Amino acid sequence: MLTKDSLCVYLLSRNLSNSQNSKTLGGIQVSIKSVLLVSITVLTVASITLLNFVSGKLVTDLLGTKALEFLRAVAANLDKEALNRVVESMDSNTEDYRALNAYLIRAREVSSFKYLYTVKIEGSKLTYLVDGLPPTAEGFSALGESEDLPLKGYEGGKEFYTGLYKDENWGVLQTASVPIIYKGKLIAWIAGDFDAGYVKQIRLRINVIFLGIVLTFSVVILIVFALALKKMGLLYAVFERLGNGDLSFEISVKGKDEVSKILSAGENMRQNMRSLISTLSEKIMQIVKVSSEGVDSSKSILKAVSNLEKSNEELQRFTEDLHSSLEEMTATAQQINASVNTLVDEIGSISRATESVTNATNAGKEALSSSVDFAQVVLRSIEDFTERVKQLRYKSSNIGEVLNEITSIAEQTNLLALNAAIEAARAGELGRGFAVVADEIRKLAEQSKQAAHRITLILGDITAASDNVSRETVENRNTVNELVERIIHAQQKYGEIESVVKNITEEITNLHTLSEEQKAAINQFVNSMTTITSGADNLVKLVSEIENVIQNIRSLSKKQSEFSEELDMIAKDLSLRQSIFKV
Repeated sequence: MLTKDSLCVYLLSRNLSNSQNSKTLGGIQVSIKSVLLVSITVLTVASITLLNFVSGKLVTDLLGTKALEFLRAVAANLDKEALNRVVESMDSNTEDYRALNAYLIRAREVSSFKYLYTVKIEGSKLTYLVDGLPPTAEGFSALGESEDLPLKGYEGGKEFYTGLYKDENWGVLQTASVPIIYKGKLIAWIAGDFDAGYVKQIRLRINVIFLGIVLTFSVVILIVFALALKKMGLLYAVFERLGNGDLSFEISVKGKDEVSKILSAGENMRQNMRSLISTLSEKIMQIVKVSSEGVDSSKSILKAVSNLEKSNEELQRFTEDLHSSLEEMTATAQQINASVNTLVDEIGSISRATESVTNATNAGKEALSSSVDFAQVVLRSIEDFTERVKQLRYKSSNIGEVLNEITSIAEQTNLLALNAAIEAARAGELGRGFAVVADEIRKLAEQSKQAAHRITLILGDITAASDNVSRETVENRNTVNELVERIIHAQQKYGEIESVVKNITEEITNLHTLSEEQKAAINQFVNSMTTITSGADNLVKLVSEIENVIQNIRSLSKKQSEFSEELDMIAKDLSLRQSIFKV
């Protein structure tokens, strides 16, 4: 059961959680700035490193591709037949050699190559054929000069280009080579070399362009993060107020970015929480009202039970007195019976017996009159008791109606708590704290419903017991009415006896017959008195059972009063706790 202590512990932990969340949000705001600066620095360094690698690869591929295109064009316009004759003769003093040298010189001058030349590959041996430099120029390679080199790329007989590499004779270079095919036969290779300075110059240009792009991108990111950080500050302020229970402000959202979407969701959550808190406040006030009415109703029931106990005590005393009176009446009837027997046995002493009969008759009439009075008192007490049982049943019915209202309120509260839990679950982490409150309210509503159901069952038992008591009271009332009729009948008989006594002198001859009739009447009266006595015994037992029922009602009323007081305390405590929210 949700008690005051458990509510206090929960709200304390919730306040601590809100405080920690506020501190965490502040820490996040500070760390975002640090992460932003570190991220931009790391991004810049990584971009420069990556740019250096990418630009090297890009320049190598770009120059290699263009070099192959240029070499293919040079090879296509080259006099292959003349080159083949030079290869076969290996003589540089021929017209073919000088024409080819002039052609390569022109081609080199219009290209970006530092060196342009033709070579012949035999295994790992490279033999220079026609160079693209003038014979007098520095670095000119004469026909027939050779080098032993690790000739990678030439093995497949297909055009290729290399990356930057260092040659012991020519320095740092990048080389591209295209095979020269004459009549379906590979006769030589035409190759071109870029020097490192040219390659680095190209890479520098590319690096400058890409660095400008990276810096521009970094500035854009910095601006975007600055704007996002500004909105994060707004987001922090909003959720700080929400965490402190302030739902009275309105979140104005502009834009369609992710932070704006979060703020829009926060505004929806604020509106839903505000509506929920308002609804809960109304329901809590209803619970306070119902619980107060339940306390008042319990007090009224206890008061009615006390009055019923007093009435039952009076009825018990009355039944005891009635039982005593009936015993006396039975004894008197037995005396009359003995007198009649004596009259029959001693018919010769009629004169003396007449006086005794007269006295006995007068005593019997007085006893019967008293019996009638007592019977009337019993009848009125039974009627009063019946009315009180009806009042008890009516008040039990009123309690049942109150319990139905409590059950209805509990079901509505349970449904509202379930909806609140669903909305809290949709809110994610931010709604977890409110989901616990919704779950506790739902449990309280379920417990209230179960308690109301138990009380309803108990009231059903009380109503059934009241119906039984009412039915048995009606039966007892009928019995008393029958007793009154028989007593009246007995009075009439005593009247006849009196008339007989008055006329006993005139009707002496019929005395014996009348005495027999009187004896039969007295026997019948004795039997009636025995029946009445038995009914009085049953009435005493019934009164005892009513006493037990009243005690049960008192016990149940006390439990219901305690439950109502506890519910009233919880409802008032909930009302106090929900007042921390500003709606």
